[in-house]
Amino acid sequence: MMYWRELSVNWGESDPFGLVYYPRIVAWFNDTEHELFRKIGYPIDKMIRENRTTFVSWARSTSASSAPPLTAIG
Repeated sequence: MMYWRELSVNWGESDPFGLVYYPRIVAWFNDTEHELFRKIGYPIDKMIRENRTTFVSWARSTSASSAPPLTAIG
């Protein structure tokens, strides 16, 4: 199964060179995982209630940037 989500990087989530801070990427993966399970009818609260876990094994996870960061110079 493949699922994707488009995100915008907010001010403060990257350094002056436009590189996103690694902890933010991990948080986005986590949020997207929760959204995926909610959309297929198995939200995280149900997972906890029925299985007492939220563990999901990531066989492979990737991220890609579709555009370079925009920087205002002035």
